[in-house]
Amino acid sequence: MIGIIILIKKKIKDKNMTNSSILEKLDLKNKTALVTGASRGLGRRFSTVLSKMGANVVLAARNKDKLKETEEIIKNFNGECFTVDIDVNSEESISRAFEKAENKYGEISILINKRDFFCRYTVVVV
Repeated sequence: MIGIIILIKKKIKDKNMTNSSILEKLDLKNKTALVTGASRGLGRRFSTVLSKMGANVVLAARNKDKLKETEEIIKNFNGECFTVDIDVNSEESISRAFEKAENKYGEISILINKRDFFCRYTVVVV
């Protein structure tokens, strides 16, 4: 999140803006984000931040119990989210997860995809 805020501060060119005021200006209502690895770590953090910014968040991971914990965290602050089971090594599993997500919220506009063991992420915003 800090990296996102730094980029936004540079774009806005207002050095007096706080992190909170920047997040208030970013409105992700009517946007849907799919986050893989959402059951813990950075995936969980990305999911909660996107939800606080107004996005519908599709929580995707293999660990259903930990995924439910993320869902509870988001729903406790009235965020909107939906869980899907996914194995990012299976094309069939990925297709099924996207189909469920799009049936629930429509088009996916943000994808945060955990790529490997070292927690590198791919972020795609459409």
